[in-house]
Amino acid sequence: MTSRLVDHQILLYKLKLYHFSETSLKLFHSYLSNRTQTVKLGNLQSEFLPVKSGVPQGSILGPLLFLIYINDISFQCPDLNIDLYADDSTIYQADFILDTIQRKLQLNINSIDDWCKLNNMAINPTKTTCMTIGTTFKLKNADSLHLTIDSQTLKNVSNQKILGVCVDNTLNWHTQINNVCKKLNNKIALLKNIIYYLTDDMKKNVLQCIHFANNGLRLCNLGTSKQ
Repeated sequence: MTSRLVDHQILLYKLKLYHFSETSLKLFHSYLSNRTQTVKLGNLQSEFLPVKSGVPQGSILGPLLFLIYINDISFQCPDLNIDLYADDSTIYQADFILDTIQRKLQLNINSIDDWCKLNNMAINPTKTTCMTIGTTFKLKNADSLHLTIDSQTLKNVSNQKILGVCVDNTLNWHTQINNVCKKLNNKIALLKNIIYYLTDDMKKNVLQCIHFANNGLRLCNLGTSKQ
Protein backbone atom coordinates (compact mmCIF):
# COMPACT_ATOMS: atom_id res chain seq x y z
CA MET A 1 0.00 0.00 0.00
CA THR A 2 3.03 2.28 0.21
CA SER A 3 4.84 3.59 -2.85
CA ARG A 4 8.57 3.06 -3.19
CA LEU A 5 10.29 6.35 -2.42
CA VAL A 6 13.33 5.33 -0.39
CA ASP A 7 15.16 8.44 0.81
CA HIS A 8 18.90 7.73 0.78
CA GLN A 9 19.74 9.92 3.75
CA ILE A 10 16.99 8.40 5.88
CA LEU A 11 18.08 4.90 4.85
CA LEU A 12 21.68 5.57 5.89
CA TYR A 13 20.46 7.02 9.19
CA LYS A 14 18.43 3.87 9.85
CA LEU A 15 21.42 1.67 9.01
CA LYS A 16 23.36 3.62 11.62
CA LEU A 17 20.61 3.01 14.17
CA TYR A 18 20.87 -0.70 13.39
CA HIS A 19 24.55 -0.45 14.41
CA PHE A 20 26.10 -0.84 10.98
CA SER A 21 29.79 -0.01 11.18
CA GLU A 22 31.20 3.24 9.78
CA THR A 23 32.92 1.25 7.04
CA SER A 24 29.62 -0.37 6.06
CA LEU A 25 27.85 2.99 6.03
CA LYS A 26 30.51 4.43 3.71
CA LEU A 27 30.11 1.40 1.46
CA PHE A 28 26.33 1.84 1.23
CA HIS A 29 26.71 5.58 0.73
CA SER A 30 29.00 4.89 -2.20
CA TYR A 31 26.62 2.21 -3.49
CA LEU A 32 23.66 4.62 -3.54
CA SER A 33 25.47 7.80 -4.63
CA ASN A 34 26.29 9.19 -8.07
CA ARG A 35 23.67 7.12 -9.88
CA THR A 36 21.87 8.53 -12.90
CA GLN A 37 18.96 7.44 -15.05
CA THR A 38 17.57 8.19 -18.46
CA VAL A 39 14.43 7.32 -20.42
CA LYS A 40 14.62 6.13 -24.02
CA LEU A 41 11.65 5.85 -26.38
CA GLY A 42 12.42 4.86 -29.93
CA ASN A 43 15.12 7.23 -31.19
CA LEU A 44 14.45 9.76 -28.45
CA GLN A 45 16.35 9.78 -25.18
CA SER A 46 16.15 12.13 -22.21
CA GLU A 47 19.15 13.64 -20.50
CA PHE A 48 20.74 11.76 -17.60
CA LEU A 49 19.41 12.92 -14.23
CA PRO A 50 20.68 12.04 -10.74
CA VAL A 51 18.81 9.39 -8.75
CA LYS A 52 18.14 10.86 -5.31
CA SER A 53 15.78 8.19 -3.97
CA GLY A 54 14.93 4.54 -4.39
CA VAL A 55 17.09 1.42 -4.39
CA PRO A 56 18.76 -0.11 -7.49
CA GLN A 57 16.28 -2.38 -9.25
CA GLY A 58 17.29 -5.94 -10.11
CA SER A 59 19.99 -6.06 -7.44
CA ILE A 60 20.32 -8.40 -4.47
CA LEU A 61 20.82 -5.53 -2.02
CA GLY A 62 17.86 -3.52 -3.33
CA PRO A 63 15.05 -5.58 -1.70
CA LEU A 64 17.08 -6.00 1.51
CA LEU A 65 17.64 -2.25 1.87
CA PHE A 66 13.95 -1.59 1.20
CA LEU A 67 12.94 -4.07 3.93
CA ILE A 68 15.31 -2.40 6.38
CA TYR A 69 13.85 0.97 5.44
CA ILE A 70 10.23 -0.01 6.21
CA ASN A 71 10.94 -2.43 9.07
CA ASP A 72 10.11 0.06 11.83
CA ILE A 73 6.64 0.78 10.45
CA SER A 74 5.30 -2.04 12.63
CA PHE A 75 6.32 -0.08 15.76
CA GLN A 76 4.45 3.05 14.73
CA CYS A 77 1.32 2.20 16.71
CA PRO A 78 0.98 -0.16 19.71
CA ASP A 79 -2.38 -1.41 18.42
CA LEU A 80 -1.13 -1.98 14.87
CA ASN A 81 -1.65 -5.45 13.38
CA ILE A 82 0.24 -5.48 10.10
CA ASP A 83 1.65 -8.05 7.70
CA LEU A 84 4.49 -6.86 5.48
CA TYR A 85 5.72 -8.52 2.32
CA ALA A 86 8.07 -6.32 0.30
CA ASP A 87 6.04 -3.21 -0.60
CA ASP A 88 2.65 -4.87 0.00
CA SER A 89 1.19 -4.21 3.45
CA THR A 90 -2.00 -5.52 5.05
CA ILE A 91 -3.45 -4.22 8.31
CA TYR A 92 -6.28 -5.97 10.10
CA GLN A 93 -8.49 -5.83 13.20
CA ALA A 94 -10.90 -8.35 14.69
CA ASP A 95 -13.99 -7.55 16.77
CA PHE A 96 -17.71 -8.31 17.00
CA ILE A 97 -18.62 -4.64 16.58
CA LEU A 98 -18.02 -3.10 13.15
CA ASP A 99 -17.71 0.45 14.53
CA THR A 100 -14.87 -0.70 16.78
CA ILE A 101 -13.08 -2.30 13.83
CA GLN A 102 -13.52 0.83 11.74
CA ARG A 103 -12.26 3.13 14.51
CA LYS A 104 -9.16 1.02 15.13
CA LEU A 105 -8.38 0.63 11.44
CA GLN A 106 -8.70 4.37 10.85
CA LEU A 107 -6.32 5.04 13.73
CA ASN A 108 -3.89 2.52 12.24
CA ILE A 109 -4.14 4.13 8.81
CA ASN A 110 -3.53 7.56 10.32
CA SER A 111 -0.46 6.23 12.15
CA ILE A 112 0.94 4.67 8.98
CA ASP A 113 0.24 7.87 7.08
CA ASP A 114 2.20 9.81 9.74
CA TRP A 115 5.08 7.32 9.41
CA CYS A 116 5.06 7.73 5.62
CA LYS A 117 5.25 11.51 5.87
CA LEU A 118 8.20 11.26 8.27
CA ASN A 119 9.96 8.84 5.94
CA ASN A 120 9.22 10.62 2.64
CA MET A 121 6.89 7.87 1.45
CA ALA A 122 3.22 7.95 0.48
CA ILE A 123 0.16 5.73 0.55
CA ASN A 124 -1.67 5.41 -2.74
CA PRO A 125 -5.43 5.59 -1.90
CA THR A 126 -6.43 4.35 -5.35
CA LYS A 127 -4.48 1.11 -4.82
CA THR A 128 -5.63 0.61 -1.23
CA THR A 129 -8.83 -1.31 -0.52
CA CYS A 130 -10.71 -2.51 2.56
CA MET A 131 -12.75 -5.63 3.15
CA THR A 132 -14.98 -6.94 5.96
CA ILE A 133 -14.61 -10.68 6.56
CA GLY A 134 -17.35 -12.69 8.22
CA THR A 135 -20.24 -15.09 7.66
CA THR A 136 -22.63 -14.55 4.78
CA PHE A 137 -25.48 -13.79 7.21
CA LYS A 138 -23.55 -11.18 9.17
CA LEU A 139 -22.17 -9.50 6.06
CA LYS A 140 -25.67 -9.25 4.60
CA ASN A 141 -26.76 -7.02 7.49
CA ALA A 142 -23.46 -5.18 7.97
CA ASP A 143 -22.59 -1.71 6.73
CA SER A 144 -19.54 -1.01 4.60
CA LEU A 145 -16.36 0.30 6.13
CA HIS A 146 -15.79 4.04 5.80
CA LEU A 147 -12.04 4.51 5.85
CA THR A 148 -10.12 7.44 4.42
CA ILE A 149 -6.58 8.45 3.51
CA ASP A 150 -6.07 12.20 3.23
CA SER A 151 -9.84 12.69 2.88
CA GLN A 152 -10.05 10.09 0.08
CA THR A 153 -12.47 7.25 0.80
CA LEU A 154 -11.11 3.74 0.35
CA LYS A 155 -12.96 1.30 -1.87
CA ASN A 156 -14.79 -1.61 -0.22
CA VAL A 157 -14.28 -4.95 -2.01
CA SER A 158 -15.73 -8.45 -1.60
CA ASN A 159 -12.48 -10.13 -2.66
CA GLN A 160 -8.88 -9.04 -2.95
CA LYS A 161 -5.86 -10.56 -4.65
CA ILE A 162 -2.97 -10.59 -2.20
CA LEU A 163 0.29 -11.63 -3.85
CA GLY A 164 -1.37 -14.10 -6.19
CA VAL A 165 -3.99 -15.47 -3.78
CA CYS A 166 -7.62 -14.31 -4.04
CA VAL A 167 -9.11 -13.86 -0.56
CA ASP A 168 -12.88 -13.31 -0.38
CA ASN A 169 -14.92 -11.84 2.42
CA THR A 170 -16.37 -15.19 3.57
CA LEU A 171 -13.14 -17.18 3.21
CA ASN A 172 -14.85 -19.81 1.05
CA TRP A 173 -12.02 -19.67 -1.55
CA HIS A 174 -14.44 -19.97 -4.49
CA THR A 175 -12.77 -17.08 -6.33
CA GLN A 176 -9.28 -18.53 -5.83
CA ILE A 177 -10.40 -22.00 -6.96
CA ASN A 178 -12.13 -20.60 -10.04
CA ASN A 179 -8.99 -18.64 -10.99
CA VAL A 180 -6.79 -21.72 -10.59
CA CYS A 181 -9.21 -23.84 -12.65
CA LYS A 182 -9.28 -21.19 -15.38
CA LYS A 183 -5.48 -21.19 -15.59
CA LEU A 184 -5.42 -25.00 -15.70
CA ASN A 185 -8.05 -25.09 -18.45
CA ASN A 186 -6.00 -22.65 -20.52
CA LYS A 187 -2.88 -24.78 -20.17
CA ILE A 188 -4.78 -27.98 -20.96
CA ALA A 189 -6.26 -26.35 -24.06
CA LEU A 190 -2.79 -25.24 -25.15
CA LEU A 191 -1.39 -28.75 -24.70
CA LYS A 192 -4.33 -30.24 -26.58
CA ASN A 193 -3.69 -27.96 -29.56
CA ILE A 194 0.05 -28.61 -29.83
CA ILE A 195 0.42 -32.21 -28.63
CA TYR A 196 0.18 -33.71 -32.13
CA TYR A 197 3.01 -31.47 -33.41
CA LEU A 198 5.55 -32.29 -30.69
CA THR A 199 8.04 -35.10 -30.34
CA ASP A 200 8.23 -37.07 -27.10
CA ASP A 201 11.28 -35.08 -25.98
CA MET A 202 9.52 -31.80 -26.70
CA LYS A 203 6.47 -32.97 -24.70
CA LYS A 204 8.71 -33.73 -21.73
CA ASN A 205 10.26 -30.26 -21.93
CA VAL A 206 6.81 -28.62 -21.98
CA LEU A 207 5.65 -30.65 -18.96
CA GLN A 208 8.85 -29.82 -17.06
CA CYS A 209 8.39 -26.09 -17.78
CA ILE A 210 4.80 -26.20 -16.51
CA HIS A 211 5.90 -28.18 -13.44
CA PHE A 212 8.61 -25.68 -12.52
CA ALA A 213 6.30 -22.71 -13.17
CA ASN A 214 3.61 -24.18 -10.91
CA ASN A 215 6.13 -24.92 -8.17
CA GLY A 216 7.34 -21.32 -8.29
CA LEU A 217 3.76 -20.07 -8.02
CA ARG A 218 3.05 -22.40 -5.10
CA LEU A 219 6.14 -21.25 -3.23
CA CYS A 220 5.06 -17.64 -3.71
CA ASN A 221 1.61 -18.41 -2.34
CA LEU A 222 3.05 -20.16 0.70
CA GLY A 223 5.26 -17.20 1.41
CA THR A 224 2.23 -14.93 1.59
CA SER A 225 -0.30 -17.24 3.24
CA LYS A 226 -0.24 -15.20 6.47
CA GLN A 227 -1.72 -12.25 4.58
